[in-house]
Amino acid sequence: MGINLEYITLLSSLKARGHLSNKGKVLEFGAQDISAEPSAAANHARRCGVAHSCSSIDSARILYELYGLSDYTCIDATAEHGALAYDLNTNLHGTYGFTDTFDLVTDLGTFEHVFDIASAFRNAHEACKPDGLMIHALPSNCNANHGYYAIQPRMIADVAAANGYEIIDFVFTVDYHPILYQFNLENYRNYDDRDLMIYSVLRKKTDAPFQLPFDSIFTEKNTLTDYQPLFASLAFSSYIKSTWGNVRPIAPEEVPTDILALTSRYRSWIKRIVNRIGGFC
Repeated sequence: MGINLEYITLLSSLKARGHLSNKGKVLEFGAQDISAEPSAAANHARRCGVAHSCSSIDSARILYELYGLSDYTCIDATAEHGALAYDLNTNLHGTYGFTDTFDLVTDLGTFEHVFDIASAFRNAHEACKPDGLMIHALPSNCNANHGYYAIQPRMIADVAAANGYEIIDFVFTVDYHPILYQFNLENYRNYDDRDLMIYSVLRKKTDAPFQLPFDSIFTEKNTLTDYQPLFASLAFSSYIKSTWGNVRPIAPEEVPTDILALTSRYRSWIKRIVNRIGGFC
């Protein structure tokens, strides 16, 4: 988990557009390191229009102070950087009596490691003040075996719709390069075979309780009454790169019945799996 140059770009843009409180409180889920070289982080903040006299930025606390967020708290099971060692799989209010609220709540590569990810999103909602911001930076594509989840863009959009959040920014990075791309289907499709990270900035508009979304693709077929109807915008439409016709071969004889019919690459991979679970090959 760490703060990179693209995050400094994003924070600077939010500050320039008046979205950050001048004297605010920030809560980070995850004890964040500065992943960029500290002097490069300081120089990049200046390039982004943030006036400061720091020769280096070597902690998240120092970074947020440059943006007027001088009251800093973080939560992490590691307890690093003075973090509160709380379990994000649980409800922080009920388990720890944690009821403080913040102007900015961040999840910079943390929630994908929390098995009960719904609980993590609920904790972020409850910790954010009305009119405050939540920033999520989450792996969306590839990033094999990094955490438990790769997040679909529509998941964030549906969480926002279910809870009445305003989407301030929705961007992504490619292969961890410090460049932010605007999310749209064309941009996303151009890079969807790469390691993608989504950065979303959401404004909480009310103090209503957190609502779980129901996948908006199936809104019209949903018969459960506990979910509000959501309709995904065209910006979050689904697509597949192959064809559904592959699930139904023209003739049964086209389907291999022998593992040797597979290519050598997949044959060796499957044989390793089979050998490990019982030695049937």
